[in-house]
Amino acid sequence: MGASDSKLVFKKGIFRLSEDKIIPADDPYWASFWELPESTEDIFSLFSPADIRRTRDTALENLETLILAITSRLFVLRHHPSFPHPEFAPERDALNCIRVLTRILPYVYESEKLKSWEETFFWGMRRKRTRKAALARDVIFDESQEELQKLEAAAQEFEQVKPLAEELIDTLIDLLFFADFTLPKPQNSKSKVSYAIWQSGVGCNTPCGTSKEFENNRTEILRLLLTLTSQSMYMSANLLPVQGVKAITYIATCPEKQVVLSVLCSLLNTVNPYHLPLHVHTNFYKDPEIQPGKMASAI
Repeated sequence: MGASDSKLVFKKGIFRLSEDKIIPADDPYWASFWELPESTEDIFSLFSPADIRRTRDTALENLETLILAITSRLFVLRHHPSFPHPEFAPERDALNCIRVLTRILPYVYESEKLKSWEETFFWGMRRKRTRKAALARDVIFDESQEELQKLEAAAQEFEQVKPLAEELIDTLIDLLFFADFTLPKPQNSKSKVSYAIWQSGVGCNTPCGTSKEFENNRTEILRLLLTLTSQSMYMSANLLPVQGVKAITYIATCPEKQVVLSVLCSLLNTVNPYHLPLHVHTNFYKDPEIQPGKMASAI
């Protein structure tokens, strides 16, 4: 399919989002949002503000399913053993998932009537089938009656998982430090995620190496993190100090200290390439009692 053809198909799919009342979650249609766009410009030019608002206001169920489909695909890619792989776990799919979320979330935040929905949808606890249950549902070969009963029982097992927004933030932060996606592949490590500070400077004497592609991928991820943490733009000045922004609170207080340090120092060193003096308490790196939430006061 040529570039113009894929853009036309993608645009038609966007129209369907608001025209069809309920599109099933297992419809292959959802894959078009990460398979068809070829650039950030495709998503931001073809998925217009009018399209998003129309879907939000007339087909909220489809917007929900879109967000769930996009985030689920992103989570699967992050945990895929071969990611990024051009055939089995394409980098393109992950970037398009990130771009679509960056595009649509501001239009969720701007709607006053969706505040309660957004709170529940993104920050409420979730239930999902256990891995054992998921495997049980996939069994297609013949089993004894007793085994089938066990499988049916297992298929109904659920577990509580963290809120969608928290899992999304965790995934994005991991992707900021992901081998062959945003960082060079480490020499002596099998782990795909390595919280190495990007640039030399605060907390790091030697850069870990980079490329234009890695930097572009980091930029895409940071745009989405910035979108998630910019909800204050849609709050009144008197409400913000009381309610706060949950995404910022989670990033600053919930991840492990090493994760927060790597994110902070990577960003500081990126925006301060000439190593201008930064007043960071030296005991910040040594004191295990210092909490990530106190990070801002250490600078």
